[in-house]
Amino acid sequence: MIRKQYGIYLSLIFFILILASGTASASSPTPTVASKGSGSGVSTGETSIPFNASGARQKTFNFSSCGDKFSIQGYETGSDKILIPTDNENIIKVMEKFDSSLTFDSGDKTLIFTRGKDKKIRLKIDSPIGDFMGQKKTLSEPPRMIDGKIYIAPDVFAKCIFCFFGHDSKSDLYYLDSWVLDVDIETTKRGKVVLVARGTGKLKYRTLKLREPTRFVIDVMNASLDGKAREIQSPNMGPILISQHQLLGEDGNIVRIVIKPSEEAEIVMQQARADNFVEANLRPRQISAPVQDLDVQKITDIDVDENDNNVVITLKTSGPIQIQWTRLLDPDNRFFVDIPGAVFPQKKKEFNLKSDYLPGIRVAQFQPPPDPMVRMVLALESPKEVTIDTDKKNPNTVKIIVSKKTIDPDKAERKGFVVSYYKPAKGMIICIDPGHGGSDPGACNHKLGVYEHNITLDVAKRLKELLHKEGWTIAMTRNTNRDVTYPGSPDYEELGARVDVANDIKAQVFVSIHINAASNTSVNGISTYWYKISDRALASSIQSSLINGTGRRNLGVRRERFHVLRRSKMPSVLVELCFISNPAEAKLLDTPEFRQKAAEAIMDGLRAYARQKQMNTGK
Repeated sequence: MIRKQYGIYLSLIFFILILASGTASASSPTPTVASKGSGSGVSTGETSIPFNASGARQKTFNFSSCGDKFSIQGYETGSDKILIPTDNENIIKVMEKFDSSLTFDSGDKTLIFTRGKDKKIRLKIDSPIGDFMGQKKTLSEPPRMIDGKIYIAPDVFAKCIFCFFGHDSKSDLYYLDSWVLDVDIETTKRGKVVLVARGTGKLKYRTLKLREPTRFVIDVMNASLDGKAREIQSPNMGPILISQHQLLGEDGNIVRIVIKPSEEAEIVMQQARADNFVEANLRPRQISAPVQDLDVQKITDIDVDENDNNVVITLKTSGPIQIQWTRLLDPDNRFFVDIPGAVFPQKKKEFNLKSDYLPGIRVAQFQPPPDPMVRMVLALESPKEVTIDTDKKNPNTVKIIVSKKTIDPDKAERKGFVVSYYKPAKGMIICIDPGHGGSDPGACNHKLGVYEHNITLDVAKRLKELLHKEGWTIAMTRNTNRDVTYPGSPDYEELGARVDVANDIKAQVFVSIHINAASNTSVNGISTYWYKISDRALASSIQSSLINGTGRRNLGVRRERFHVLRRSKMPSVLVELCFISNPAEAKLLDTPEFRQKAAEAIMDGLRAYARQKQMNTGK
């Protein structure tokens, strides 16, 4: 009787345990995307769960981590449950990206993950409970020992090294990416304002310029935002929005930082302090002088004269120069005088002055050749009146006069440029505009890695060299990969600045070089655009020469209300050199030989136009 009752009680207990186990299993599915640093629960027990090797099957899994893709041979142990080997070389590289390492205590059968100096996480083989820096957390799958190798579930691995884990079921791709923990504004002691994004692992970024409305965008690639979308305030840029732009999408995980353009400041990406940072300097806007056709000059002498009312700095050079200047305001009142296309033979020189408002001046080679720049720093204690004087009779001398008079910082001009007297050559004055550049790369062929802003600049430089040989004077709106105004500027401001270069130097011809694109990849050919009646003859001459010189399909001469054509005061054209979206033409554009042909064809068109109009070509 007693034995029979005891057997019934045991059967009931066993039946209840089975029901409890089934209920728990059904109510706790494994999530597709795991949250940073959180387990599926906290438990007080650590009962080992034996591994059933017969229920697992080997399989190759595809991973992406911080933009790097690789495959791993592991085990599929059940629905949405997988195990990967901890000794795989790609997994070791992932740990390095997240400043993590792994050791194994064979006596205690314990995996020890270490991040940084003292953050340790301990997991026991076959145990469903992990010790996360003193906190007990339940694991989705215990670590296993299979054929002498240690295997771990990737979501558990992600928690141990503080990274994001996700699985895109459509592409069957597993992600081990960086968390973006915070995005903030930092102000240095010298008043420098820096936007800082910090991640748990290696970060990469791209910049974009979006329209309607105009925004400057920093996309932190292969990263996930720790928390909800939010907005921070910048003292000189206003509100900055941070959000998860894309999660498990076609381009992976992207955290987007959106900054509206400002008349007061510009965004300049800078070298980050470490791999897990992205940093941008939100500095007072710089003004770039027009890219005049000036030779590289030497700073031959610098003389400083102090008197009761001012400090006069006399700058002597080997030829005409351009000066770009920038004024900072409290708490940093320095005044920068930049001279692009200049070399300072002394490399560096300092002047210690008696003046209480200007105690020192520093001059140094700020950028080396082939794109040299000399920088003079006036270490002003407070905002003072600064005047830069040029002498048309002597283009090799510039005077910088610093008055002791204090100016109102609210009314102080913050930037500008000065060009010493420059007499052009005998030939035509031509302004070449390489389309796009800087924060606006233009059209691109992602498959081939071909970008419009690079091609237009290369063709423009080749055209410049050819026209030099003709004896003509050349100005370029840009000669490097930069914005003509500032990163994130509205289109009307950027395009207006390009036209201003041509108008200010009284160019006789303006040529804007672009690359076309279309959603239909079969579209191909070359076209040249005009707007003013005075543009048409120039457009016809260049288009005809381009077709003859390149052999591409003739899409004709077309009239459009492009900003650069409407605002220019001289005959102007906008050339669309082939379609970057067409595979065959994109390959052509990517070759130096075709770009040289295009430059030669434009030059031939300009030469024919000049003869037709009986213009002075310099020869």
